[in-house]
Amino acid sequence: MSSFLLIFAPLLTMILTFLVLEFTKEFLDRYVDSSIIAVLIIMGAFGVISAGIYYIVKFI
Repeated sequence: MSSFLLIFAPLLTMILTFLVLEFTKEFLDRYVDSSIIAVLIIMGAFGVISAGIYYIVKFI
């Protein structure tokens, strides 16, 4: 189980990060003037990344 997580958890984290960043880019293209919301979304993306890394380390 830990080898499965070791292989797939970073991959899933990268895919989720890519999707969140793509969504953020599209969001920024539509609502350029609402920069506070964009900053919050980017901070949330980094929070998701760090939480994913924490759980990867915890399960290994």
